[in-house]
Amino acid sequence: MKIVLKKILFVLQDAVFIVSNKGLDANVENKGTGVYVYAKRVKEITPNISLEEISKQYEQKKATYDTETLKLGTDSSDPSDKVLNSKLFVLKEEVEFLKKVVTIVKEMKS
Repeated sequence: MKIVLKKILFVLQDAVFIVSNKGLDANVENKGTGVYVYAKRVKEITPNISLEEISKQYEQKKATYDTETLKLGTDSSDPSDKVLNSKLFVLKEEVEFLKKVVTIVKEMKS
């Protein structure tokens, strides 16, 4: 029996890992160890991942975030507007996630 090791790199946001040798479903016979991952966002880092594409996504989200931040400061809208604040919170998380992905891809390619 030949054992093949495969290394796969992922960037995860707000992740939970469950490692089990019994499985999550009591009806399924499990003859090994299972790893279950739940995450808000996942990006697989492969050798052929496009740094340009990830950077482009990052720049687009960053520009959207900056625009929405300016709206909050310049609009006559109520600063406690929960919808706009929620949108900014989600955009900020997306920008931070993509920034981490860009950083990791740059490190991998250098």
